[in-house]
This record gives sequence, C-alpha cells and structure tokens, in this order.
Amino acid sequence: MSMTTKEVAKEGVTSVHKAYTARAPGEHTLRRAAPEDVEACANILNDWIDARDWMPRVHTPDDVLRFYRDFVFQKRTVWVIGDPVLGFMACDETANMVTALYVARTGAGLGK
Repeated sequence: MSMTTKEVAKEGVTSVHKAYTARAPGEHTLRRAAPEDVEACANILNDWIDARDWMPRVHTPDDVLRFYRDFVFQKRTVWVIGDPVLGFMACDETANMVTALYVARTGAGLGK
C-alpha cells in the first residue's frame, strides 16, 4: 500500500504505519519506537551532525542522547524504520508537526 503526501497529511501517522507494515516480508517496516531505540536514534542524529561541515556541533553526543532519552522519547511520538534502526521520525501530535526526520544513510529508499 502506498500513500501520497496529501493522503498522509489527511490520514495521519496511523495510516503511515499501516502503509509501511503492509510491505512484503524482508522489507523494512515502520514501527513505534521503544525505549531501547533511543540510543540508535541519538546515534543517527549525532552521525548526521558530524558528517556535515556546515552544521556546528552545539551539544555533545552525550547531551544529544540525554535529550532524546529525557525529552524526545517522553514528549514526542517517535517512529523508527528497520531492525536495527535505520531511520526515525519524531512527531509533536499536539502541534501536528514532524519535529525530527533522519536516516542513517541517504538514498536507501526508506522514504518510499
């Protein structure tokens, strides 16, 4: 099942989850993040920051991990893709907005 951007916006995150979990066996699935995913998500963000010359490192990797553990995973709805985690999305459902969207490697087709 594939969805257009407009359909996702109209239907919300639950429909996105249904669309991705309906994939064939062996393909990556989207799932709600669990507490044990916090380190993988923080590592993806830290790696992304370190790979960009134009993005200054304002917070240490440990501070990013702490922020994700103590704030993002407590106050946001977080979805991950892959096992191990290859990407994640954090949503502020009250404000109806995506607050973070990162993948471990670009061009892997995880957003299709």
